[in-house]
Amino acid sequence: MTTLGLLHLVWERAGLHYWRPQFAGHRIDPKALRRAYATSSNIKIQRGITLDQVLCPVVSNDRGILYSTQRTIKDHSEKFRLYVIGRLSSAQADPYGKGYNIELSGVRDGYRMFMSISQAKWERLEKSHSRELAEFSRNEEGLSVFGLFLVTIDPIKNGKYKNFSSVQIEDAALMTTTEQLIPVESRYEAKIVELLVQEERTFIKPLRFDAARELVRPDFILTDIGKKEGYPMEVFGRTDEKYLARKAEKESYYARVFGSDNWWSWNAADGDPIPSLPDHALNQ
Repeated sequence: MTTLGLLHLVWERAGLHYWRPQFAGHRIDPKALRRAYATSSNIKIQRGITLDQVLCPVVSNDRGILYSTQRTIKDHSEKFRLYVIGRLSSAQADPYGKGYNIELSGVRDGYRMFMSISQAKWERLEKSHSRELAEFSRNEEGLSVFGLFLVTIDPIKNGKYKNFSSVQIEDAALMTTTEQLIPVESRYEAKIVELLVQEERTFIKPLRFDAARELVRPDFILTDIGKKEGYPMEVFGRTDEKYLARKAEKESYYARVFGSDNWWSWNAADGDPIPSLPDHALNQ
């Protein structure tokens, strides 16, 4: 599994790809990453090692998570590569020309990490996650970028920065999320999340993991309309020839599998208004 696949697995196991109205006001970074850490105990990354043993969440104002991360670094940094997870807050070119320096939200609140990535690995990250880095650069209100970083951590034992850690990023995966921490792949999808939340709907954002692009995967699935299989939703956001061919394949698939009236789509790239949503089931 790639690092992105692992990030998706962590998010799904923690239930962060799922939304219902009762979550409003409770889906915040500390609770989300605490849940991600707890559920990672069921993810085996190699024989005898579960993800929680090597996972270091970073978040502001949570002493429990801070203690857990500090303990993981102390107990395992000399034996294993670790995973750091958190919300991206800064990515700046190193002033000495040694790649980029990365900061996560909360890294200054006692985590004492100097995170860096080499120029070659940064360029690979730019290529594989250009969309997420573009969203981060735009700094659009309501959207954030979370990252999972495979790292080597060397505690600094002497000098001015004693008890800090030098963190070298070996691999990374980035994911854009809404204010509710729902992953999205475009600003069009973010608009749909905003609408669904406002309308107090219940839905799932299916995550791709490492699946091939040919796999038909809805952008969202409404789960409050009384159908066991849910109600697929697609946001069509491009107009290039290859994309339109793929769009036709998806339309044919949904019509065949769900019926022409049992799925929803928005032709966002054509400037169409957002269509009405299907009604709630009476028992929801």
